[in-house]
Amino acid sequence: MQLFSVCRKGVPMPPEFDIQLDGGWASRYFVTNPVSKTAELTDPLVMLSTLPLLWLADERELDAKGRIGGFIIPDTVSNVHNRPKETSLPVRLLEKAFRQGAPLLVLAPEFGPDALETMVINKLRGIILVCAVKLRNPDKQALEALATRLGIVPFQQWESADADFSRVLGRCSKVVCHEDSCCIRL
Repeated sequence: MQLFSVCRKGVPMPPEFDIQLDGGWASRYFVTNPVSKTAELTDPLVMLSTLPLLWLADERELDAKGRIGGFIIPDTVSNVHNRPKETSLPVRLLEKAFRQGAPLLVLAPEFGPDALETMVINKLRGIILVCAVKLRNPDKQALEALATRLGIVPFQQWESADADFSRVLGRCSKVVCHEDSCCIRL
């Protein structure tokens, strides 16, 4: 599988972008430009997961408003405790992006309803500008190459000592995601 491909529907990648991903936004609710149907992020933090992000994870309890650390947790998310760490999106990662005032690009082969719904609701409520990109048929080599280009460690390889996610979150200057492709400028 070629992760760095030609642009959307055979059109060459615009020269101002460095990376073209095979896969686009995971939900139309991430679209920021309704005319072009694209999700556009400027100077976002980037997280890459090599495994599906199926769950939402946090060790803290919900407050009276159904929030953890300021983030709305949907009613359908019944339990955020004791989830498998390697396939869970940590609420603390969302918080880090929020505290930095930066948009967040989350790249993964698949998203479960818990993780996806939480990102969508918090994006729609204006709590955080986030876009989840579902990568199509990613192979391990291509994901490692992408992580190297972004200067990050894939999420499942981070160590518990890196509790602030500094090695997991990278930066790029611009992202434009369509339904079926995503262009990244480093």
